[in-house]
Amino acid sequence: MEQLGVSFRVLTGSATLADSTIKDLVRFAADTPFQMPEVVEAAKQMVAFGADARDIVPTMRMLGDVAAGLQIPLGQLTYLYGTLKSQGRAFTVDINQFAMRGIPIWDQLGKQFGKTNAEVRRMVEDGKVGFADVEKAFKAMTGAGGKFNDLMKEQSKTSAGLYS
Repeated sequence: MEQLGVSFRVLTGSATLADSTIKDLVRFAADTPFQMPEVVEAAKQMVAFGADARDIVPTMRMLGDVAAGLQIPLGQLTYLYGTLKSQGRAFTVDINQFAMRGIPIWDQLGKQFGKTNAEVRRMVEDGKVGFADVEKAFKAMTGAGGKFNDLMKEQSKTSAGLYS
């Protein structure tokens, strides 16, 4: 925990923010089917990709619901999401990385834009889909009524989740 504190102090530039973030991560790990080491690595990745430390837990909740639902390692999904965030725009390869893991991102983007998958693909190819659009799609998939809404909460009630 001491090394974790040092890492987050350096990454965030604030001892107070680092301590607060670590406490939030401990609660997050306790309430979800994910183990603390996996949560910490994903959180450090997010900060390294430029996420504000105050946004880590809400973003991890969103990504965690998808990861839990599809049995994707949280760190893997965080990496894909973070690389897209850092480049600002979505490329076809980025969207396909999500789709190949079973995430219905093409369909969700189609709903958002009121377009067919083929039209959304053209938009991506033309550079008209940014990180904000993908983030909105993830929020829709994990928010109220979304396909992955509260999946971690439900999985944390299983035997494996309780053990975690």
